[in-house]
Amino acid sequence: MKTLANISKTKKSKLVKADGELKQRFVDALNYIKGEDHRKAHCGYYTGSGRYIRFTSYYYEIKTTLEAFGFKSKDGNDAPRGGQQGDYINMSKQAYTTLMNLIN
Repeated sequence: MKTLANISKTKKSKLVKADGELKQRFVDALNYIKGEDHRKAHCGYYTGSGRYIRFTSYYYEIKTTLEAFGFKSKDGNDAPRGGQQGDYINMSKQAYTTLMNLIN
């Protein structure tokens, strides 16, 4: 099983704070995809209310974590007209399990 101890220092510095814990943005990203199917993890969400709504994505955080552990993934979009809401990342079951073990 892959853990944070197995990755290189340069890749680890992007993910981990000085005390050895995952950075909060990465923890939030992993918690966001926690209930999703491992084959298709949608990364985007809306923040704000009323006319002050914006679309934000955890794409970078999830992709960076997968690359740090050496997992391959595929990007896709399942929105009818190719909109931003449809962006997703396909990953293997082993990659998904490794990511979920980081936050447990």
